[in-house]
Amino acid sequence: MRSTARGLLAVALAAAILIAAGSCARTPSQPQPTAGGKRVVGVSLLTKSHKFYQDLEASMRKTAGRLGIELMVQSADFKVDNQTSQVEDFIHAGVNAIVICPADSKAIVGAVRKANEAKIPVFTADIAALGGDVVCHIASDNVQGGRVIGEYLARLLKGKGKVGIIDHPITTSVQDRVGGFLEALKKSPGITVVARQSAEGQRAKAVEVAENMVEAHPDLNALFGINDDSALGAVQAVRQGGRANRVVIVGYDATPEARKEILAGSPLKADAVQHPEKIGQVTIETIDKYLRGERVPKLIPIEVGIVDRESLMREKEGARAPAAAAFDVILMGFGGHKIEVIKAVREVTGLGLADAKSVVEAAPKPIKQGVKKQEAEAFKAKVEAAGGTVEIKPASG
Repeated sequence: MRSTARGLLAVALAAAILIAAGSCARTPSQPQPTAGGKRVVGVSLLTKSHKFYQDLEASMRKTAGRLGIELMVQSADFKVDNQTSQVEDFIHAGVNAIVICPADSKAIVGAVRKANEAKIPVFTADIAALGGDVVCHIASDNVQGGRVIGEYLARLLKGKGKVGIIDHPITTSVQDRVGGFLEALKKSPGITVVARQSAEGQRAKAVEVAENMVEAHPDLNALFGINDDSALGAVQAVRQGGRANRVVIVGYDATPEARKEILAGSPLKADAVQHPEKIGQVTIETIDKYLRGERVPKLIPIEVGIVDRESLMREKEGARAPAAAAFDVILMGFGGHKIEVIKAVREVTGLGLADAKSVVEAAPKPIKQGVKKQEAEAFKAKVEAAGGTVEIKPASG
C-alpha cells in the first residue's frame, strides 16, 4: 500500500513537472531545465507544524515565484523514513534540484547519495546532512546563536547556578547551538549543566522532560530549550510545578508565541532569534544561481540575534511611533533661467544632463518624492535660488 502511494505521488510530481516545463521530458541524469521550461525543485521539510518552518516555506515559495521556479514541498513530520521516501519520489520525478531539512543528519545521508547518483543537485537548509555531496548548506549560524544565548543566561545567573538542557542531538543545527551554548557557559565556572535530555524538539515531550529535570534537581536554576517548542514546554512545566519564580528559561527561534511570553515577564527570559524568511530566500536564490551555471559557496551562514523583554519593549514602542511625514518636491517652472535650473536639478537629483533637462522642460514635474520635510525644504531653496519655482506637497500614494 505504501509503495503504491509513493508511486502515485511520483507520477503526480512528474506530471506537474512536465506541465511546468511545457511537456519537455527530463531524465534524472540530465536535470537541467530545458530552454523556456520552468525549473522544478523538490523540498522536504522537517515539519510544517512549527512556525519556523511555516515562515521558511512561505519565503521559499515567494522567492521561487519571483524567479520562475516551481516548488514541490513535502513534510517529513520528523521521520527520516518519510523524508527518504520523499527524496526518492523527487528523483523518480526528475526534479532539477532537491532541498532537504534533515530529520536526522546522519540517517539522511543514504537519500542524499541516491540523489547524487541520479545527478540531481542537493541543497540543505537549516539542518545539515553528515555525508553525501551537498552543493550548499544554508542555515543560521547556530554556534553563534548558542553562544549569545549562553552568554545571556550566564549574565542572568550572575555566573553561578545549575542548568538543564532540553536537547535534540540527532540534528546538526541543534548540535551546533548546544555546542555554542556550552562554550559560553565554560567562561562561568560557577555554572554547572546538571541535566541534558532530548525532547525531540516537540512541546509535549519537552513538558515531560522539564518536569523530570525539575523533580530530579530541586535546586535547578535554569533551562535551555533548543527551540521554542522546547522552551515553551519548559515554561508550562515550571508553571505546573510551582517553580515559575525560581527557574528561568532561555530558548531559540523567537516565534510570536515565545515573544509574547518574554514580553509578559514569564519564566522565558530571552530567545536567540533566527531568520527563517532569510534562510528560505537565500536557499532558493542559491539554487537559481547554481542552475544558471554560477558558482555558489558550500556554506552560507545567516546571522543570529537575540531578543529579551527590553528589546521587545523597544520594538513595541517603535511600532507605536507615527511614521515621519513624507513630501514630494515639484518643479513648477524655470522662469527664464533654464540653464541655471537644470544645474540645480542635477545637484538635487544626481541626474545626468539630458535627464535633468527633460525634467525641467516637462515642468510641472516631481524632482524628489517621499522625502522628509526638512530635506524637501532644502531642495526647494536650492532650485529657487537658481530661478526656478517649486512647490512642496504631501507625498502621493
